[in-house]
Amino acid sequence: MKLSDVIAQVRTDTKIEVKKGKGAEEAQAPAGDTASDQVKISTATQDIQKMREILANTPSVRTEMVATLKRQIENGEYQVPSQELADKMLNSLFGDEGVLHN
Repeated sequence: MKLSDVIAQVRTDTKIEVKKGKGAEEAQAPAGDTASDQVKISTATQDIQKMREILANTPSVRTEMVATLKRQIENGEYQVPSQELADKMLNSLFGDEGVLHN
């Protein structure tokens, strides 16, 4: 499942929760009292907000790793494990989500 799918589902769940809560408040409020709007953020939405904060503070490029790989390639030291590469290629073709599996 993609993160965007999770976020969309949380948004939908939150809207439903707010609508349900608003209807319940209107039913319970006495006729003479002034009601104020309240929004309660679900636990799932709070978790999504925390994940967004973490992702925002995480660099998209690991500069140390990139520098190490560049150095290895320039010095001719970088070795591609051929067996692992072949396995991944075959898995992408024949695996559960592979081209030939569909």
